[in-house]
Amino acid sequence: MNRVRVAFGYVMVGMAVMMLARFLPTTVSLALWGAWILSIAVGLIAWGQAVAERQRLVWALRSGAAFAGLWATLMLVGAASGGDSALQPLGHLRNATAASMPAAQSGVSHVQAKSVEDVDGLLAQAASRGQWSLIDFYADWCVSCHVIERKVFGDPAVAARLANMQVIRPDVTRNDVTDQALLKRWGVMGPPTLILVGPDGEERRELRVVGEIDARAFLERLDSVNAS
Repeated sequence: MNRVRVAFGYVMVGMAVMMLARFLPTTVSLALWGAWILSIAVGLIAWGQAVAERQRLVWALRSGAAFAGLWATLMLVGAASGGDSALQPLGHLRNATAASMPAAQSGVSHVQAKSVEDVDGLLAQAASRGQWSLIDFYADWCVSCHVIERKVFGDPAVAARLANMQVIRPDVTRNDVTDQALLKRWGVMGPPTLILVGPDGEERRELRVVGEIDARAFLERLDSVNAS
């Protein structure tokens, strides 16, 4: 019965962490989950000491404790370094490395823009040339933006298709008044958002991309309107 009470106590604490995770920042939630799993590792070690005469059970408990302790440590380190994923607690470090890569390495040439006037002017110029435009809303803190940079714009087939298009990159990293006005003008909640604008200066709204997308799906969008 004592072991049942202890197990039930762990479950109750886990439910409390789950409820708090809905309101707390993701990094704090990751830290709480890491601490909870670490406490489970400690409990498994204590259980193993209590049944020292049962060698097979002790081996299983210690193995479980080692795995739980290792994963809890990764989660705590991930939370301390700004991570937010329980399944990939250190995955953000890989994305941060990709973020440090210059945009030019993607093979796609971007035209920087800041304000509503900047974007409107560039679209007008493209329209006068009969050229398609892609508006790529970007921010330095946006992990998915760097994923798109690497996996979509870094794809040779995508780079070849975009070579004849004007790729406009509004950088909304600062999220200042100018950035907010531009986001409002296009009805964008935030990056990453990709907007295709035809030679007539009109957005093809059904092709708008919000969030991550892979290279194949992006090429299919371009093919659907023969955009190049």
